[in-house]
Amino acid sequence: MEQKRFRDYLYKSFYQIKHYGKDDISVISNIVNALYKCAVVSNQSIQKELWDFNNYILEEVDIQSLPSMDYDYLKAIMVKFANTTDEKLNWA
Repeated sequence: MEQKRFRDYLYKSFYQIKHYGKDDISVISNIVNALYKCAVVSNQSIQKELWDFNNYILEEVDIQSLPSMDYDYLKAIMVKFANTTDEKLNWA
């Protein structure tokens, strides 16, 4: 039996939630928060997969057009996520 990659499990677990919740920032923020919490307890290779998948989740979100409180909430999670994974966050 072929072993699946971790990213395959992430995709199968979240892609429909992303698809149907892409216009609801609370759904997207909660996905990002779940991925961040997984990263906190994971090793570096899994953290990289989680960060990359997080970028996939945010591809369809117009970050700059979010209402201020939604933006601030999502950015706060992203800052913690970036710090945990040693990634660079390119948000204003």
